[in-house]
Amino acid sequence: MQLMYQRIAASNKKLICIVVLILAQSIQSTTAGTLPLVTGEWPPFTSKDLKGQGFYTQFISEVIKEMGMQPEIIFVPWSRATLMLASGEVFGAFPYAITEEREEKFYFSNVINYTTTVFFYNKKYLKHDVFFKSLNDLKPYRIAVARGHKSASDLAKFNLIIDEVNSNKQSIILLNIGRAHLSPINELVGWHTIKQILPEEVGNFGTLTKPLHTAKTALMISKEYKNSEKLRMLFNQALIRVNQKDTYKKILINFGFTNNI
Repeated sequence: MQLMYQRIAASNKKLICIVVLILAQSIQSTTAGTLPLVTGEWPPFTSKDLKGQGFYTQFISEVIKEMGMQPEIIFVPWSRATLMLASGEVFGAFPYAITEEREEKFYFSNVINYTTTVFFYNKKYLKHDVFFKSLNDLKPYRIAVARGHKSASDLAKFNLIIDEVNSNKQSIILLNIGRAHLSPINELVGWHTIKQILPEEVGNFGTLTKPLHTAKTALMISKEYKNSEKLRMLFNQALIRVNQKDTYKKILINFGFTNNI
């Protein structure tokens, strides 16, 4: 009887070893090679013209490398990015705010950072901060909004005076010449844009104290890409390890940001 138990135990050990080996080989095959990711121009988060292709791109790349893979970063227009993701042509797209609508179509990684959209203004034409409890309080002001920006549809519900423009750059220019009073732009993107196109005017710009909204951003992941659920799990595990090294904070400091954003 004792000999039978010993044989069963030995057999179970062999079975466990086989299962562990299969799982290890499965993970190794999943994480071999390159991982295609898509993004667009949104400096300083992402841009082909910035070091590391933007601080967000650099961080995402570090997480992919921590997975044991190499990132393949593809820059395309934003409208094409979601199409490539939906078809499974790429594994992930970034940076994207997590919304219920998007979660119906895609997976998301764990949260990477929080972004804030604020109203920019020019002190030459708007002499003081504007305190508003509701967006209805902004009806006396002309607001420039980049076409397609999430804020455009939100503001339209309140029948505000809105000028839709093609880019954040045009919004900043309208503020600078007094053709608009306010413009909702991601805080980092707005200041980066001002420094790039109007460096001598930086001191004339300000932001309203109250933000328009904040959002959680993450890697948006295709449901159609091969092994996407397993890769998402491995990405989240790598993200934890990278965060433990303070990599995100170090990248921000390297880009000249003093606060952890």
